[in-house]
Amino acid sequence: MYDFKYQQEEIKQMQSLINDHVQEIISLAGKEKDIIKYKTDPQHDLEKELWECDNRLRFVFLSYALAIYMKFGRVSTINGIIRFQEEQDNIYLNVKKNVNGIWVPDVEAIEKYKLERWKSPHQVKRGLDFSDKGMTSYEVEFTNLYLGEEQVIYTGKHDTLLRHSVGDLGSHFHIQCDPDEYTSIRRRNY
Repeated sequence: MYDFKYQQEEIKQMQSLINDHVQEIISLAGKEKDIIKYKTDPQHDLEKELWECDNRLRFVFLSYALAIYMKFGRVSTINGIIRFQEEQDNIYLNVKKNVNGIWVPDVEAIEKYKLERWKSPHQVKRGLDFSDKGMTSYEVEFTNLYLGEEQVIYTGKHDTLLRHSVGDLGSHFHIQCDPDEYTSIRRRNY
């Protein structure tokens, strides 16, 4: 059995090490290919979008990507960063739910979205999705501990680390940051 309490201590040590090397992390431009992959997307240049998104979001993701690579040798795959309104509408006006093993339109969720077409943090360069495909339970727990307890960027309204699936689109991790550029990074209280 894996000792998650020990892992929490190890994560704190790793975060301290990473925080001591902030400049090296920030200077990963062009070198991040060893620890990050980008999902192929004909509408988006995800590598370029990583360097155009909110600085806080980029820093937290790069520190995480470096930490999980150092711990498990896992290369992180970015699925999405910037989303246009048309893409947002396409996702939430066509969301599906699983009913007895069959994916059908989620009428309730679609109607809710029609009434209030909410903006996504992705639309303002403050949201990032990365893959959980093939993650072991240890890597998932590491991600939750690393991003969920220490490095989370507080929004005050929504979870800032979320592992979820939107309909039949597959699960992934989502991180986001507050629109107030002066919001501090704080611990989440569970």
